[in-house]
Amino acid sequence: MTLLQIIVIIFITFAASRAYLRFKDKSLSISNLFFWMILWTIILIIVFDPKLADIAANIMGMQRGTDTMFFIAVMLLFYLVFRIYVKVDSIDQHLTNLNTNTSIILHKRLPNDNPIEKRK
Repeated sequence: MTLLQIIVIIFITFAASRAYLRFKDKSLSISNLFFWMILWTIILIIVFDPKLADIAANIMGMQRGTDTMFFIAVMLLFYLVFRIYVKVDSIDQHLTNLNTNTSIILHKRLPNDNPIEKRK
């Protein structure tokens, strides 16, 4: 077993345990848990049998398995960044609506501090 394989096993064990704990405390859905477990399993398999990456490269029309894995990793990262962007944008819209609604409610409940009406 190479040093790289040992490091990958340790990292995947840690990452998978974090994903499972997030699932257990209900901050990660079953579909997201499934996604991460499949991803870590694929990485583990490729680290132990790098020829599988070459097979995937041939299927995709690329020459080297390493290039293929980096290409797939970059595409996956772009997808995950897109999902984060959509989530942050949604949270931003919800906060704006919450702030607007809170201001409207507070304005209706508080006494009117208009100085012109105080003179009457």
